[in-house]
Order: sequence, then structure tokens, then C-alpha cells
Amino acid sequence: MATPVWPATLPHECEAGAFSRRPYREMVATEMEGGNVRLRRRPGDRVETVGWARRFTPTQHAIWAGFLKDTIADGTRRFVMPIWSGAAYQDRLVQIVDGGGGVSEAVTARGLYTRVGFSLLVFPPEMTPVE
Repeated sequence: MATPVWPATLPHECEAGAFSRRPYREMVATEMEGGNVRLRRRPGDRVETVGWARRFTPTQHAIWAGFLKDTIADGTRRFVMPIWSGAAYQDRLVQIVDGGGGVSEAVTARGLYTRVGFSLLVFPPEMTPVE
């Protein structure tokens, strides 16, 4: 089965105020005797977490809703999306954190736009499938 790709008719650029990046996933916490907590990185885990949000017009929102529901199975499938690397956009394999449950939507500007936001797990470049 081919990996889904972000729709070309939707903008992939994030709103300036919504972009955030954590270079690693959350650390594994192990409680120790005496109340101490030891934090450990996950071995081999170079997955970044990126916050993303964008305002969509009604037409763009309809495309997004179809992509979310049908193409990426309510947000549970991984897909390829252009992600800002700090110097340029690169196609990367991503997945929505918590699937469709991690997506927030709010109507803005008297119903002219819908702001869609979510956090993405961004996998290392070597995991991005090549056509």
C-alpha cells in the first residue's frame, strides 16, 4: 500500500505563531525508590514533535476533512508532508499525535475560515519513502 501524501491543493506552511519543535519525543520516566524519577531517552528514537496550525477556507477545509477521514483513516496512518527543516521544506514521513483525537478545529473570522491544529511526529529522513 502506498504511503499517503499531503494534498497538493492544501497549503503545508504553518502559521508563524503556531510552529513549535521538540527535537526528541518525551523521555521515558522511571520512578525510583525514595521518590526520585529517572528520565531516559528511548534507544534509537530520533523522532521530532512539531506543532502545526493553519487557517483553511471552506473549500480547503472540505479537502482536509476528506484527507483526514478517508486517506489517513481518521488520522491513524502515517503520511508524507513537506516540513520546515530550518533551511527549506523537505518531504518527511509524519503522523498526527493521538490520531484524529489530537486534531483541533475552530471557526474563525465569522465563519470565513476554520483553524486546524495538531502535533506531528516527524520521522527521520531515512524513513521517508521514495517514489
